[in-house]
Amino acid sequence: MKRIAVLFFFCFYLISTTYAQLPDELWQYAGTNTYMYFENDIYKNSRFFMQTDNHFLTFNYKNFTLEQLRLINQDEIGKNYLDKEQKEPLDLLSMFVEIKGTKYKIVRLEDEQNYAGELIESGKFYQRRYYTDLKLENGPEVKLSFEIYTWNDVLGFKLIFDEGKIPMDNSKLIIELKLPEDQYSIKSKKGQIIAKAKNGKSWLLENQINTNKVSKDKGVLIAETAVTNKVANLILHSATSNEGKVNITASDLNNTHKEVVVKKDVEQQATVISLNDTFKPVDGMERVALTLENTSDKPQLQRLIFQRLKSVRAITGVSIILRDKEGHPTGIPIQISKNWHGQKNTWFKFRGPWLRAYTMVSLPPNSTVELELSKVSGFWGTLPAVSHNQLSLTGWGKKRIGNHQLWDQTAMGAFGESICYEPDGGQANTLITDVRPFLIKSDDDSKIGPRKWSWTPNVGGGDFMRVYDEKGTKHKIKRIKSHIKRNCPNLTEVTYTGVTSDDAANYSLTASIMRNDDYVRGVYTLEVEVNDTFNFDRLALAQFGSETYSYSVENKIAWGNAEGLIKEMNNIHKEKQYTNKDLIIEGKNPWFSMHEAKNMESNNYAVWGNKGVVLKEWSAKIGGQKIAPRFSTYSSSKTRAKEPVTLVEVNLPSDIKQLHKGDKIRMVMELCVFPQEAKSYYGTNEEFRKALVKDENTWRLMWRESLQNDVKVKVKKGKVVRNYPLKIQAKNNEVSVDLANGLGYVPVTVSNLSDYKDFNFTFKYEGKEIVFDQERFGNDYYQVDYDPTNKTWEVTFSVPTDNHSLEN
Repeated sequence: MKRIAVLFFFCFYLISTTYAQLPDELWQYAGTNTYMYFENDIYKNSRFFMQTDNHFLTFNYKNFTLEQLRLINQDEIGKNYLDKEQKEPLDLLSMFVEIKGTKYKIVRLEDEQNYAGELIESGKFYQRRYYTDLKLENGPEVKLSFEIYTWNDVLGFKLIFDEGKIPMDNSKLIIELKLPEDQYSIKSKKGQIIAKAKNGKSWLLENQINTNKVSKDKGVLIAETAVTNKVANLILHSATSNEGKVNITASDLNNTHKEVVVKKDVEQQATVISLNDTFKPVDGMERVALTLENTSDKPQLQRLIFQRLKSVRAITGVSIILRDKEGHPTGIPIQISKNWHGQKNTWFKFRGPWLRAYTMVSLPPNSTVELELSKVSGFWGTLPAVSHNQLSLTGWGKKRIGNHQLWDQTAMGAFGESICYEPDGGQANTLITDVRPFLIKSDDDSKIGPRKWSWTPNVGGGDFMRVYDEKGTKHKIKRIKSHIKRNCPNLTEVTYTGVTSDDAANYSLTASIMRNDDYVRGVYTLEVEVNDTFNFDRLALAQFGSETYSYSVENKIAWGNAEGLIKEMNNIHKEKQYTNKDLIIEGKNPWFSMHEAKNMESNNYAVWGNKGVVLKEWSAKIGGQKIAPRFSTYSSSKTRAKEPVTLVEVNLPSDIKQLHKGDKIRMVMELCVFPQEAKSYYGTNEEFRKALVKDENTWRLMWRESLQNDVKVKVKKGKVVRNYPLKIQAKNNEVSVDLANGLGYVPVTVSNLSDYKDFNFTFKYEGKEIVFDQERFGNDYYQVDYDPTNKTWEVTFSVPTDNHSLEN
């Protein structure tokens, strides 16, 4: 096996007078986080929380009451369990329809009270939840709907009149927000209503919506409008948010004759830039030039929404990057939310397709900033891009307790899903749902798919921390929050945190996929820290597929380590039984291969996929003792595959039924999804193609991954802070390392950089310097992310390691 030597050298220097540096204020909100999460398992739940760096609320959707609304202190930012700060629930929000002077309270339909509503958007900057089919208590028959949404510093309540036979000209929509007197004082100043909390923070009541009338009555904030206007808005925003006197213009660099519409939207509290989708669907890039001019003497906040509301190209895998006007990625984060679901011949609000991208920036006084929004489809440079974004499920399925909640979708390229996640497990009772092989197609003369650059079959799912008691009841992780570190286009990194159902242990699961041209790799870092006695009868730390969601039935299973095969066997498909238990695999990089899978959808797909896993890192300290991992195979009951499926598990020794305070577990696993047949693969990775031709549909592909993708690092300058995916901390803006081993393109992240651009990158292979050329449109081959904790940047490269790629 050839040794690969890679030398990174980063040199930062002052820009010439030709170009201006971007102001540091642009990254002021890069550390912002918003969360919307449930108190308990959704099937045992009645409340959700919204948490930002500015405020926290508790909403009881079962009885439709706002139970808590607080402006939080600086030392509470990022804190867990803010709901515990207020023990007694309140009833702060009331909504009415007033008809000829009589007020009728708005309530939920009784048969929908356990349904948590539709999650529309969720991410780093913006959250929105939507409720339909509300009614009047003891009043005329009408249909109303309601939205609750938040930015970091904005909170909005929106009441919509959908239909009903009432005297429209003599009726009002009314929203009343009663703020707790022990927390707020309310006053009017220069025509502005201000609610000041005891911690010194304040809300301002938005009064710029012409159809809305806002007022106060003692401790109650009121927004009302005529029913003929259809919508009433009560919007609060932070008194510290300066916004205004900013001119924003945009132009389409791909089609200069096509207008890019820029509009200030008071209801959304943002400037909305409408995208034209002027790019090729497989490997194109839409480029929009942006100019933001602050004409005031104060810093100005701008909330930005980039949106496309119909016929969204490449929606399954779109990546959106803010670059400077020279095309350098800036690392300013962008939340991407989207929906492609619809119902034929049926209109409903938030019907797909649509795409919205959210961000927040600050502009210094009397300044002009020029940026470029770059929206890519399937490729970032010459390799498929990767993305991890929220997909709205509104329009998919019926109103059921677990439906229409948070669903994250990843993609390699933009040709369908790669791996999907449902953190709360509302529909399938599992985290990993749909999993699909990459770059496979049927024969050209086949009457069925998959076609080139299109969706492939589902061979999912999987899960982590499946906890069962002695009765066989599963206890879910609760209070799950999503933390988006990076969402595209070279490497993704999203962490889901929560606690066990009994609050005994903290849970953290980080998921990543990487830019590549061979096959899907999902990387998972699981961390469990026990805070109190934690009892269980059965604990699957990891499970592939899932006993409640499996779409593929593999006929054979094999396991081994980096040295080779230990055992291969025919799968024994029995319901709810272990077929192998407490396996100890000594040696490095233990792996499992799940191959010779049945084609479960032969009417739709002519080709299929296999999968496997490798344990790349493991540490467990239980009762002060180091514990080695155990592996099992478990035969599930009939799920999506409609017959028993053999699953692979990572466990503790089966005689351990209790963990105690101080116990810790950490592991890094990799899920690989392979084409089943060599002829189905149409990617460009020749080394992988050769391996497929030789070893298709066998365990040898998983062994190859275990052995050859074990990246060796020798640091000459810098410090390794994460082994996989590899992350190296720069010293004085420089890193120099040798790498050996690797398959395809290996992601290498360099952190602790003092700028987002102007670095030199030298790449050597076997001592010979070669050109690192992955560009298509210029500077579109690396990823930049901003680290707000130390105000530095991180740059991620996709480093070629296959001999064929390097030699060519």
